[in-house]
Amino acid sequence: MDKILIGEILIDQGHIDSETLKEALQIQKDKKKNGEEKKLGEILIDQGWIEEGILFDALFTQSKKKNEN
Repeated sequence: MDKILIGEILIDQGHIDSETLKEALQIQKDKKKNGEEKKLGEILIDQGWIEEGILFDALFTQSKKKNEN
């Protein structure tokens, strides 16, 4: 079963672009190096790139897709 990634869902829904995703993943990687675990959605919200409601919708979509597989 393939992983359904939240970043891909947000791109598919038109909320972020691939460059924003790449930047957010780099921030996540940098934070991890410093011992700080942050989920991608948290970073996107913290940076002001998406709103909380958008993340919740994307997480709901992710959950539905996982259950379909």
